[in-house]
Amino acid sequence: MPLTISLPEFLNNPNYNTNLNNKQIMKKTLFLSFIGLTSLASAQSVKFGVKAGVNFATETASISGVSITSDTYTSFHFGAIADIGLQNFSIQPGVLFSVKGSSSTNSSGTSLTYIEVPVNLLYHIPAGPGKVFFGAGPYLGYGISASNGVSFGSTTDKVANPDFGLNLLGGYRLNSGLLFSAGYGLGLANLINNGNGATLKNRVTSISIGYFF
Repeated sequence: MPLTISLPEFLNNPNYNTNLNNKQIMKKTLFLSFIGLTSLASAQSVKFGVKAGVNFATETASISGVSITSDTYTSFHFGAIADIGLQNFSIQPGVLFSVKGSSSTNSSGTSLTYIEVPVNLLYHIPAGPGKVFFGAGPYLGYGISASNGVSFGSTTDKVANPDFGLNLLGGYRLNSGLLFSAGYGLGLANLINNGNGATLKNRVTSISIGYFF
């Protein structure tokens, strides 16, 4: 069902005030990230690279048991990544500048800009002049700016910070270092501060191109 109100209208509606707590989920996300990074000790190879691409972002709201999804907001992401080889597996952390958000029939779009740290566990399968890869992992994003009169903060009229969730990732990496990938970010953090059961979460489908040096 299309979201017929804008994000600022949603946040400022007193009927959607909530009291949900994201701390337990965020602790689990950080724990999984820590486990991934400790694999550095047994790494066979470490490579560094960059990637950039397009985001197709939406926001999913749940109100009184009814879920609605916003129209797609097209944006972008870019940043640095590393690949820590473990035989057919690898740990791939990164630091990304990623713009998420939503649009609706009443708004041209609301952007939410994050500095995001994903940590993905990937499995690689040799194929032709490169490898097919796929995997998943947690991410943590800290909001740094927003548009359309929206801002990050802890009051009921602001967007909750940080964002965190789960990434799904797949693609193809050439032996030369060039890579192509597609991903899906499933937000688990409630973007609404202090509400009566209402939730608002980020969803992002992304397409990327990158290069490992």
